[in-house]
Amino acid sequence: MRDMIIFKTKKRLLLKACTVLALAALVFILPPAACLAETVDVTRPVSLTVKPAGGGEQDKNEFSDDIGNAHIVIDLYKVADAKKVSGYDTYDFSVKEPYKGLFEKDDAGGDITKMTNEQWRKAGQEAAAIALGTAPEAQAQTPDVKGAGIDTKMSDLGAGLYLVIARGSTISSNEYIKTSEDGRIYTIANSDLYEYRFEPELVALPSKDVNEAGQINTANTGEWIYDAVIYLKAAREPVKSSIRIVKKLDKYETKDPATFVFHVFDTDTKGKVYDDYFSIVFDEPSEKDGKEILIEDLPAGLKLTVEETYSGGNYAVTTDKSRQVTVEAAQVVRAEFKNTYDDTYKGGGSIANKFSNDTKNGWEWVQGLDDDGNDHARK
Repeated sequence: MRDMIIFKTKKRLLLKACTVLALAALVFILPPAACLAETVDVTRPVSLTVKPAGGGEQDKNEFSDDIGNAHIVIDLYKVADAKKVSGYDTYDFSVKEPYKGLFEKDDAGGDITKMTNEQWRKAGQEAAAIALGTAPEAQAQTPDVKGAGIDTKMSDLGAGLYLVIARGSTISSNEYIKTSEDGRIYTIANSDLYEYRFEPELVALPSKDVNEAGQINTANTGEWIYDAVIYLKAAREPVKSSIRIVKKLDKYETKDPATFVFHVFDTDTKGKVYDDYFSIVFDEPSEKDGKEILIEDLPAGLKLTVEETYSGGNYAVTTDKSRQVTVEAAQVVRAEFKNTYDDTYKGGGSIANKFSNDTKNGWEWVQGLDDDGNDHARK
């Protein structure tokens, strides 16, 4: 997963956020006093504003139309206080309990001035495990700022190092705290269509503007930024759900099993993203009141047509043969069909088909076998 937060200052947008942390305690020799900008004041209050990815007119991306529906809020945990370095225009950190030892386990030997971006990312993971209570024997910490809204200025903060946790306000902690396959902690927020994922981030306040190398560190020229603005960088996955096809009969003919075949395909997508066939078979009189199949792992918001393409040899559809449904995250949508026995015997059966989407050839009908095991494959 990519870096999850980027800095936006008054002058330009920083594309890599963690460098502010990796270089936050670098020291440089001061030029003559007449040439100096105002030196850092670690006693001055700082603020932080977190904006959504694509939240501004000039920063729109593919998430802009939906991320505002995910009910995202920010929790802010102070990990360390800022400590002025005597004789230099920079500051160091005094790590707070229970985060003591956080920077002593890295390859830099506890010297945060030598930490790389990846080491800062690792430190962010370790800080999150402590703050969220997922580390061994750790108890969840109370955030210094809890549930701040996106685009809300969190004011009157003390200078220092902060852990930023983005999460969904409508879900509990045991739902929004997740762990990836490689063991990384991430948090989520859900809209009706997508699950948004955020990695925890460490942010140093106050900050400096971006330099010509595209980096932020305390050795950069220019004024100290006491009112920082950062943009969330999110990954997202479609929320998955299901639909249910329900078949009911008014009468059951006992001579042969009654087979019904349904074609399910998307209706308004540029290039089909879903196309498959399903069957329901009745073979006992007790089943006439209803049988159903559940079609799972469908992206929420997908509009589908469910069409009964085969009604057995002895049944006629008494409802519409085609239904339009939209996959919903919060519930399983039903497409119900009813049939009546038409007092004729024509026999019948079904073929189990599988369709695959090939980028070169499009949707193709893959080999299937009928009820007697005969190959009816075609392309």
